[in-house]
Amino acid sequence: MKAKEFFQKKKKAVIATGLIVLCAAGGVAYYLMPESVAVTKVSKGNVEAFVSEVGYIAADDTITVYSPVAGKVSEVMFKNYDTVAAGDVMVKYDMTSFEENLKMAQVNKKYAQDGYNAAVSKNNEYKDMLNQASVEGEANKQIYANLIEDRDELLYVQEGRNQTIQYNINKIEAQLVTLNTELAVAQAALESAGDNEDAIKDAKNKINSLQSQISSNRTALMSVDTRSMTLEEYNVYLEVQRQLDLIERFWNQNKESENIAKQAIVSESQIAQYSDSIELAAIAETQANRNLELAEGGLSATCEGTIVEKLVDAGSYVEAGTPLFVVQPESGYKAKVMISRFDIGSVEVGQAADITIGNSVYKGEVESISPIAEMDSSNKPKVKVFVKITDEGNMPTIGLEADVKIHTMEKSEVLTVDSSAVYTDDSGSYVYVLDNGKIARRDITVGASGNGVTEVVSGLSENEEVITASVSEDQIGERRMAE
Repeated sequence: MKAKEFFQKKKKAVIATGLIVLCAAGGVAYYLMPESVAVTKVSKGNVEAFVSEVGYIAADDTITVYSPVAGKVSEVMFKNYDTVAAGDVMVKYDMTSFEENLKMAQVNKKYAQDGYNAAVSKNNEYKDMLNQASVEGEANKQIYANLIEDRDELLYVQEGRNQTIQYNINKIEAQLVTLNTELAVAQAALESAGDNEDAIKDAKNKINSLQSQISSNRTALMSVDTRSMTLEEYNVYLEVQRQLDLIERFWNQNKESENIAKQAIVSESQIAQYSDSIELAAIAETQANRNLELAEGGLSATCEGTIVEKLVDAGSYVEAGTPLFVVQPESGYKAKVMISRFDIGSVEVGQAADITIGNSVYKGEVESISPIAEMDSSNKPKVKVFVKITDEGNMPTIGLEADVKIHTMEKSEVLTVDSSAVYTDDSGSYVYVLDNGKIARRDITVGASGNGVTEVVSGLSENEEVITASVSEDQIGERRMAE
């Protein structure tokens, strides 16, 4: 019994020792074996980038239909939410005022034309009057100058003759003065002769001779012809004077006619105003005729759509340009989405898109991108983008929410890596790879990104193992094995 117990104890000791050794060996093996880490391989594939946002369905902007003319509405053909087709008459007008306006415009045009014609005709008459008065006035002026010259010539001859007559008279009178003086001397000599007969005789002879000469000079003085003009010359002088008076009167009449004509002639600018009045009246007539034609045709719809607001009633008077209806066109269906600053750089006009409403998916295309950002409901700036629906047939209901997916880029058969493995810092993009069983950082150049993968332009080769698990810089160089 003792030997048996001894061997049993010995066996247990060996077993315990073996277990201890096994455990120790396992611990060493565990310590020496690296941890596993999740990896993905670089492979060739397709990269499809897109921007997804929730928007709402819209269509072409509502169209406000305005009255083309001013007048009274006689009939309104549609009400709110009625559907109209292009060309449908929506409003009819009372034609009375349009017909009266056309007649008035025609009368005004004729009045303006008559006024212009009268002004031009009268102006021409006064121009002729001014021309005739000027010509006659110049002629009368020349005649007057010639008559003055004739009259002055007669007066010159008269003046010469007057001077000759006066000279002769003065000469005789001077001789009489001398003779009278000599006579007084002779009479004095006679008185002083006394009884001297010879002296008396000489004195008497002298006195008789002087008295005879004085008598002769007096007779000569009385016989001097004092007429400065002959009868013929005088008659000519009177005729010249009469003609001067007549021509002067005619000349004054010419001047008066010139003044009257000058004051009455209308200036070219005034004639132009008359002409402008005709043009304005013609324009008014054309407009009145045009308004009549427009009113006769009524107000027609320019597109197919639904009346969302009726702004006029029958019997109303409207001015030209008054809004009468607001129509939502049945065209230009689109989705409106607001794109953030992070995605707007990849969105371009013409990119394809999918618009999903419930179970319905519509094909679309980016139609326009607003150049100005707007604040969204969260007070963040975003850019409004319109995606037009390119499918034909039934269109979605305006105002519904829609999921919009814009396909911004697509590349085929390029090197890709799981986007979760790509990091970015100030120096660029990088990944962590298993390089000979150790964690290493690898700087890469990336291209397009989408559908969970990123294009690798440089820095990685196909089938390289890229770590997708979370890794820090402190772990670089540690050994790991791929899961």
